[in-house]
Amino acid sequence: YEIGYGLTLPFLNKTQIRMNYFASKMNDLIIWAPRPDFKWTPTNVSESQTTGLETSISTKFFGDKVNLEINHTYLDARDKSPGTSNNKILIYRPYNKLDLNTGFSIDIVNLGINYQYLSKRFVDVLNTGYLGDVSLWNANISVHPNLLGPKWIARLDFNNILNKNYRLSDGYPMQGRSILVTVGFNLL
Repeated sequence: YEIGYGLTLPFLNKTQIRMNYFASKMNDLIIWAPRPDFKWTPTNVSESQTTGLETSISTKFFGDKVNLEINHTYLDARDKSPGTSNNKILIYRPYNKLDLNTGFSIDIVNLGINYQYLSKRFVDVLNTGYLGDVSLWNANISVHPNLLGPKWIARLDFNNILNKNYRLSDGYPMQGRSILVTVGFNLL
């Protein structure tokens, strides 16, 4: 089940606050798990229990020129199967995930800054091995001119600015610092 609420505060620049609590019990949950040779195979978890809380706060300042959004998820996903893995955390399920986003808009130019945090994740059913916390900073700048009819966009993304060495799956390193250039237009 899931229960939540949302609230808009008109006296605080229409700040929005949302919270959702969720809980589930599942039988025969199929999860993908890596073998020692790094090949992934489906694995059955005969019983599992997941609870969590999602929280989001967003607001704008200076006539919508600056926005701020904070999203957090707390997750407790456990194997409830009889045996040695009973009450262990399900693999690759972090306790905490946090996203902070802020944006600045001036005329046709937008600047965005993003921080992402992911707490440690266990990589085996007995919770003996894990991947450490991940903290990433990203940024982007975009321009949205109207040229010859369609609305154009030119965007420059800077991902993993601090060039962190991290993994989302054991044995598979993620890309370091990267820059992505996007150019496009909208005919509608």
